[in-house]
Amino acid sequence: MSLITITYGVGCDGESIGNQVAEHLGIDFYDNNKLQQMALDLGLTTIDLHQYDEKAPGLLNQLLSSQPKSYLDIMDKVIHQVAEKGNGVIIGHGSPFLLRDFECAFHVKIHAGPVERTKMIMTQQNLEEKSAQLLVKKMDAQQQSFLKYAFNFNVDDPGNYDLIINNKKLSTASVVRIITDSMALEELVECTWDAYQAMERRALLKKIQTAMIHDHIDLSSLNIEIEEDHVVKISGISVSETDKEKIPQILNGVPGVKDCVINVSVWSYPTAG
Repeated sequence: MSLITITYGVGCDGESIGNQVAEHLGIDFYDNNKLQQMALDLGLTTIDLHQYDEKAPGLLNQLLSSQPKSYLDIMDKVIHQVAEKGNGVIIGHGSPFLLRDFECAFHVKIHAGPVERTKMIMTQQNLEEKSAQLLVKKMDAQQQSFLKYAFNFNVDDPGNYDLIINNKKLSTASVVRIITDSMALEELVECTWDAYQAMERRALLKKIQTAMIHDHIDLSSLNIEIEEDHVVKISGISVSETDKEKIPQILNGVPGVKDCVINVSVWSYPTAG
């Protein structure tokens, strides 16, 4: 089991580190481009994309700016689809927060001081020192603002990570070795059965929610629970008898649902007296 999230600031070489960790462990690497394609495959096509360039690397950021709820719903599904596979290196996108309930995920933060990061940006972007310093400050502010706004996640809180590496004195190869060696530790290899079960239940919940939204079911007044034996319990209020009748049909078409218990009433609109 090697499911790793890597959070880093600009100038920390985090993407290169993540890519090399994935190659060393023989698992998939989920950078922005791959997550974006998964998002398109999973449901971005249900959103009006006429104002966007689907192939642009910044599509997810554009979506966050204009349709934040859609962005959060889709990224939640994308990250949990990765978790369902059980292996992979995920770069950014609030993945430590989205996988906070999945004990088997290993959350890494790559840190470096402003001097080291400025030097790297100067080299990578061919910038003068002052311009590189301003870029580091601007990108840090954007990252903090994004994670706080999207997930109420404090990127600088050490409690959000399992491993924090300051690469001031370490080469990229050394950082990669620290992470890959950590994944061989017995505590991480022996992922608990309860964690797997929790992940499976959450993944099934996401599939059900996606299927119901696709069928235009209003979820705002429905409560969906997944029992340990994959029995689905749905309670609450439906906006119409037609929607209520759709629910068991939708559940029948979702792989993994063993049985269902539905206790849903239909909303009765008050009549004028």
